Amino acid sequence: MSGDDPFATDPNNMSDVFGVCSAIAGRPIVRKRVASREEAEKELAAMRAADAKSERGEEDEYYVVQLSKGEAAAFEGAGAIEFTDAVA
Repeated sequence: MSGDDPFATDPNNMSDVFGVCSAIAGRPIVRKRVASREEAEKELAAMRAADAKSERGEEDEYYVVQLSKGEAAAFEGAGAIEFTDAVA
């Protein structure tokens, strides 16, 4: 952790899994998990484009996060469902 910042993330606690997220009204959801930031950025662009073409339209926010080891383990252990959008 760096300095006195209580919100700094210890790199030793971070996984190599990235979450592709979206949110409506401040309610985020990890919609896909991938193995690199580059892959996550590509998925984010594709997700946003698919949402724009969908009936519901784009969500309020889109972003990529690096998951902590605990978060990654929780997703894996729970058999988390990943959401995908099919555009006709």
